[in-house]
Amino acid sequence: STVAELVASYGPGVKDGVVVVATKRDRADPDELPGRLECIRGTMRELEIGGDPVLWQNKRLDASMFEDQLANLKLAISKARVVATGDLRDLNERVVARARQLCESQTPTIQTQIIEVEEQYVEERKEYEPYQEKYWDMENYEEAYDVQVPYQVRVGEWQTPGRIMVGIATLGITEMTGAPQGHMETRFRNMTKHRTATRPVQKSRTAYKWNTYKDTKVRKIKKPTDVEVRLPVDKFMDEARAAIIKEARDEMRARG
Repeated sequence: STVAELVASYGPGVKDGVVVVATKRDRADPDELPGRLECIRGTMRELEIGGDPVLWQNKRLDASMFEDQLANLKLAISKARVVATGDLRDLNERVVARARQLCESQTPTIQTQIIEVEEQYVEERKEYEPYQEKYWDMENYEEAYDVQVPYQVRVGEWQTPGRIMVGIATLGITEMTGAPQGHMETRFRNMTKHRTATRPVQKSRTAYKWNTYKDTKVRKIKKPTDVEVRLPVDKFMDEARAAIIKEARDEMRARG
């Protein structure tokens, strides 16, 4: 995993600077040590790492043994193509910057995707509701009215009637006589009477009718939509790394 991370950060050329150290040699069974070393060499071949593993132990060794293993380590390091860590950091920063540049300048692709969106729609509903209805009705009432009523009045002067006594046998007949000097006259006067009549009256009553309402609601639907798809920065790391390594090699050749 360490080699894979180095290659991902700095490119496959970083393998030329890798030195494999097999530590804890003192803990290994002497009979198993050759097999373990061969296993390490096989892994190095698979990872394309050159050189031979350097054996290293920290315990049960004298000064001579320590000097020998230190000399072997220095020899392996001298054969490796060493790159300064500062240069590696600079290369890595250049790779990241180039990848961002490539990402920003990319031409996005148009893809049709099914996305979920909110849609407004109108839904009708009917309600049977009461309301006040106006209507006309006829009602009875007592109506007062005036009429002309005739009556008689004396007009002029009248004499006091006299008495003429006529006797026939024992039967007496009295007759009132007078000499009229005036006359009777018919006149009229107003009289208020009452009668039952009808008239229109506006009234209200409770009635029912169907009312239609429109409610605005929201629902989620899926529909095809064209969207721009841009690749992330990490998709440009390999291209950027290859370009920066080539530039670095060209610079080294120019200096050499």
